[in-house]
Amino acid sequence: MISMLSYYNYYFKGVCMGYYGNRGSNPSTNIFHSWSPINVIAFWFITISIIASVFFLNVPIGVAFFLLVFILPLIWKDPDDIDGVRGGMIYGTTPWKIASFMSTMKGPNRSHIFELDDLFGVGPPENDKYTGLQEHFFSPPTRLAAYWSMLFALSFSFLEWLTQPIVRPIWGDATLPTVLAQILSFIGFYGAIQALNTTRRYQLATAKPGVQVVPAVMLSHLPKDGSIKKSVWKFIISGAIATAIILFIAWMVSTAIENLDMHWGWVAVAAVSFGLAVASFVAFQFLSEQYRQEFNFQVERREFWMNEWSFMKDKTPFFEMQTKVPGEVGQPGGPATEEEADPDDVHVWAATFSYPANSGFGDYVLHADKIQVPEAEMLAIAPILKTDSEGQPIPGSPSNLGFRVWWSDIYIGLPELLANQDITNEMKEIAIRTNIIDKLAQISGIGTCLVHSHSMMTAPDSKVHIMRLSVVPPTGKTEADFVKHHSRIMQALGVKWLRMKKNVDANGRSVIELFIGDGNPDDEGIVFPKGLAATKYKDKLLTVHYEYIFAVNNSSSPAGSPSIMMSRTVNEDSTEIVFDLPQGVSYATILKNAEGIKTDSGNAYIELHEGIPSRKSFGHREERKIQRYLSNQGSTAQFTAVVSQQHPLEKVFLFSKYKDRLITGRERGVAKTAWGAGVKSNGEIAMHDFAKGDPHLVLAGSSGSGKSVLIYAMILQLAANNYPEDVQIWIIDPKIGYSNMQYVDSVVRYVDQWTPRDGQFFVSVRDLYKAAVDEMNRRNRIFRFADTDQQIDNLKEARRIGIEMGPNEDGSPNELIQPYIVILLDEAAMVFAGAVNKEDKDLQTEILYYATRLARESRSSGIHCLFATQYPTTQSLPAIIKQQSGRIGLKTQDEIASKVIIDQSGLEKLKIKGTGKIQEGGVFNDFRGFLAEDDGFGEHSMTEIIKSLPKRTPSREIDGDAAFERYIAKQERGEDEAFVFAPAPAESIFKEWDNSDPGRSNAAATKPNEKTGTSQADKIRSVMDTLASSDDTDEFSAFNDMTLDDFKEMVSDFEAKQAKRDTRKTRKKT
Repeated sequence: MISMLSYYNYYFKGVCMGYYGNRGSNPSTNIFHSWSPINVIAFWFITISIIASVFFLNVPIGVAFFLLVFILPLIWKDPDDIDGVRGGMIYGTTPWKIASFMSTMKGPNRSHIFELDDLFGVGPPENDKYTGLQEHFFSPPTRLAAYWSMLFALSFSFLEWLTQPIVRPIWGDATLPTVLAQILSFIGFYGAIQALNTTRRYQLATAKPGVQVVPAVMLSHLPKDGSIKKSVWKFIISGAIATAIILFIAWMVSTAIENLDMHWGWVAVAAVSFGLAVASFVAFQFLSEQYRQEFNFQVERREFWMNEWSFMKDKTPFFEMQTKVPGEVGQPGGPATEEEADPDDVHVWAATFSYPANSGFGDYVLHADKIQVPEAEMLAIAPILKTDSEGQPIPGSPSNLGFRVWWSDIYIGLPELLANQDITNEMKEIAIRTNIIDKLAQISGIGTCLVHSHSMMTAPDSKVHIMRLSVVPPTGKTEADFVKHHSRIMQALGVKWLRMKKNVDANGRSVIELFIGDGNPDDEGIVFPKGLAATKYKDKLLTVHYEYIFAVNNSSSPAGSPSIMMSRTVNEDSTEIVFDLPQGVSYATILKNAEGIKTDSGNAYIELHEGIPSRKSFGHREERKIQRYLSNQGSTAQFTAVVSQQHPLEKVFLFSKYKDRLITGRERGVAKTAWGAGVKSNGEIAMHDFAKGDPHLVLAGSSGSGKSVLIYAMILQLAANNYPEDVQIWIIDPKIGYSNMQYVDSVVRYVDQWTPRDGQFFVSVRDLYKAAVDEMNRRNRIFRFADTDQQIDNLKEARRIGIEMGPNEDGSPNELIQPYIVILLDEAAMVFAGAVNKEDKDLQTEILYYATRLARESRSSGIHCLFATQYPTTQSLPAIIKQQSGRIGLKTQDEIASKVIIDQSGLEKLKIKGTGKIQEGGVFNDFRGFLAEDDGFGEHSMTEIIKSLPKRTPSREIDGDAAFERYIAKQERGEDEAFVFAPAPAESIFKEWDNSDPGRSNAAATKPNEKTGTSQADKIRSVMDTLASSDDTDEFSAFNDMTLDDFKEMVSDFEAKQAKRDTRKTRKKT
């Protein structure tokens, strides 16, 4: 704009003063003073012809103006030409300045000035490209003058609307459409103004020795201090004022001159055009000044950097530019809003360089330590990356454009880099290269890596901080090289946790992912980002963590290590992980190395299961992850692990905390046969359902292991959740541990040493089991001959059909609606193998017969048994009963007892009282029973719940003579029977256990009598084992129809055979 205004100022001033004033002959003001007549005539001829072409040839004004700018310099006299008659031009005068301008436009630079890219483009002019002054890579360069020229050309193009009405073409009335003429005029003005600006830059360069041309003002080169924003405001304010002035003047004129027909539409066009021109001028001047300051700064920095890189000699890189790098608005470490941004509060800088011939990034990356920037506390060298088709950088792919030197005046160490996420991304880049990449380069066998990408895997409020850093390894280096130097890398970085994993990025490039942390992903206090990223990051960290653990514990194969399919947090501080087993790795291998896996993973507890036994409890998200893994990866075998850095079952699980989930209340006609034994290591309740799971249950554990508490919890839940019409409980209580339950309405039969027959315990037990078998047969007969077309296979179906059929015609209950019966036998060893005299031994045989019948046949009739014992042996738990039962094992004294209960070792290793293993779907899960809170006696404690249950009236038949007579006596005295009472706390079966090893208890009270009871028990047990191991032989399948006499005869036959074997052994010894 300055160029154009100067040109026309000199032009009109010289013409006017040369011909219309007395001062016209003055050589300091008359531009034609030293011209020859021919030059003057040519000037006027060309000028008048072009102006005339506007009116008579319909040439757009802008095109005419471009022709003047293009042609007139060719005939203009040079400032240094001296005429013999008229002399020459005086240096510094107006004619001389105009002549100098015209000479520049027609000189050797004319081809650059009128080059099409320069005239009609917005990028750097061609001359700038040749000199390299505008080469940089932050953003596409755009010329400020080009935008100004567009605005100015647009303003002048509106003149077409004023001249078109007075145009008189020589060929008639046909003229160009005004809109088309304006477009052509805009193009002409735009090119002419661009040429004038370029000429002005060449002219200014003559005053700067060594500079070929003053560079164009590039918007992308403006200082990053809000210059653009300030210029916009100047543009708006100055344009508004200029427009307002024109409108005000027009209003004043229309007011002062009467009858003036003012065309306000044209006035508005003129006012806006003038406003745009003024606004463009003001903004251009401001930005030009800002640019000049920045350009001078870059020149100074070029000298500094050329000196710093001088040691590279012929490979000294070309300096392009140096910039401040403020934190991005809204990003970590940056200002929250644009208003809070402070251009002077910057701690990161970057200098950009391009490569000389025959050089690349590898020639410079290792020389960061040789660069001395005074304010730099950290300094790193990074390549300029290649870009994709959309212009986005491709991670880890250096381009041939150049590189940058980044530095900061703040030092960020690796611990702070991990823990402090409120630092700018640029500062993170520098810290990563300084603290990690440079140290990797110093390790022999690794070398210089390229940063690919990085992210924090943990949340800002996490107590454990873990970062993912993907690097492109040097050529020829693989994951194996990194794993080989695992300990050296950890030592060099000074971190507590490091894992490495090969990966492939979106462009198919192999990268090594380094996971660097100040703790393990299993550590307490680790917090992951919210949302979907939480599960994604956690699974990623656990995967690389355990892949390494499996590898060092010989639990991997050429196909890889077990990989994570799904993980979830359970029981507050435990993690349940489902692993996919690769080919070549078996579950037995994992189980064998479980102790090493637990230790190396930093956990204090691990529980392993083959398959996914807890899958039924998965939520939608967990199941979706399993399905996604199966569809993407496929899986033929899996195993599940529950891990924790502290034993999850060391907690005390208060019954009151789970009371609302366990005690759901009674509902008429609804039988609830499920009960909770405690809490598993994954936080779920350890449930057993007699009707849905195993029909019978074996519960075994040494004294003090918590067996009585479990039985008490079972009775309580079944009684509190069911009416007697839906579930009945029969109790055999040799040690009177549950006598306070005797009169609960759901406990319809109770047997101890005095009840119902005083001193005839085995008779009472035999009668109870015989009654259960009779009841089983009665129910099966009812089911078989029920008046319905539907087949009845079990009590559940019978109850459903009975409810649908309704009561009988006489109003009596439908016989299909029978209650479930749960028969509890405590101290099974005493009942099955504790008889002393012959009479009790015979009764014991009958008891075993009936118990076996129930174990094998009673499921469909809804009769279920629980066999509890302190001293588990093959005597107290016949194999045929165990085969038909689910099992709960608590602490045992030795491995043999553990194998008797759960067919595997492990119970003998339990160290926490109340813990055990419960069978669920063929899998034994760790759990701990509930604490009954007998020291609190709150409304939710077991004792108070029992007291609140309805009681039945004692009867002579069920409770015996003594209990019934005591009840009658109290009734006669007007006293209430305290049916339910809690034992003293010191004797309470709820006594709170601690977390110490329960030790080896004294089981002599329930251990069979070695001298008197073992022989008979062995005989019966051997018969039972023979039946259990016969496996579909006629003898085993015939047991269902075997009578008690047949069973006794079978025992007698076994005794005879055993006697013959004993005789043969004696003879051999003799």
